[in-house]
Amino acid sequence: MSINKILKYLNISLYVMFVISIILVFFVIKNSSENAKLDGSLDTNFYWAYFLLIVGAFGILAFSLYQAFTIKGDSKKMIISIVGLAVIVLIAYLMSSDEIPQFFGTQALIADGTLTPKTAMLTDVGIYTTYILAAISVITLVYTSLSRYWTK
Repeated sequence: MSINKILKYLNISLYVMFVISIILVFFVIKNSSENAKLDGSLDTNFYWAYFLLIVGAFGILAFSLYQAFTIKGDSKKMIISIVGLAVIVLIAYLMSSDEIPQFFGTQALIADGTLTPKTAMLTDVGIYTTYILAAISVITLVYTSLSRYWTK
């Protein structure tokens, strides 16, 4: 199958998903006066949003894998990037603790089982990973801005 046919089918499916999204928004507007119907319309829109998110994530992964395996050198860069991200997450995991922080409402979250030591640890991992990636981004930005002065 040629790339033009694939692009044609992708464009048609994009337009179909766009029309379905517009129809679902109109149903929400139409049912906004009745709470029972509005709840059903909103649930449908949430499921549609989840579906679109899954389709988008699958498309990104499929295109990335296609690019990685068809262009020489990209697979090596992809593997280095994945290993680098795994190292950053591992560092964040080693820095995190399973201690539950004390704040207003903590006891209620612990009582209903929402906040557990594992949840606290995974939250720490996410926060530390974000901090490390933000620091790397800032350092890279400063380095690239200043490096042109050093090369002259």
